[in-house]
Amino acid sequence: LAASATRSTGVRTFATRRKTKNTLPKEVMDALPFHEDDEEESEKPKSPPDPSEFVRNPVTAAYTVDVQNQQLSTLDSAALSPNGTVVHGRYGEIPQASAIPLEYLALLRPAAEGAAALRVLLKSAKAPHGTLLVFGASQPNGMSISQLASSAGHAVVAVVDSAHS
Repeated sequence: LAASATRSTGVRTFATRRKTKNTLPKEVMDALPFHEDDEEESEKPKSPPDPSEFVRNPVTAAYTVDVQNQQLSTLDSAALSPNGTVVHGRYGEIPQASAIPLEYLALLRPAAEGAAALRVLLKSAKAPHGTLLVFGASQPNGMSISQLASSAGHAVVAVVDSAHS
């Protein structure tokens, strides 16, 4: 893509901006190429910050909503502990989860339910491969079934639920 002149009006991102511990050995870090854009950004003259610009804080916790009780679910949540590890409300501390956005970790239980349902379904199937019709594919359990079945070589017809019609 050709470079174009743009005016900075703020940053909009989907991913989290959590600080994580660098787990790579020093030899590997020294062998990685230097990213030139970082240097170019520092050479640009700094303009005074726009007072109306929204500055997003790092994500430190993510919760799902319990629609039956109309409140945030503390069991289906993920948060950073003071020492920097990820703690899930239902499963406790999750090792090696620093690279996964907290927003996804909060959906761990419904996604695991979908994976378990798919395992039971495929275990009782008569053919090694087939077609799955997933109703509610916009929900975490439907997304996990769709992705896992597709990666296993099954044909998947994913239908969003009636909340989107």
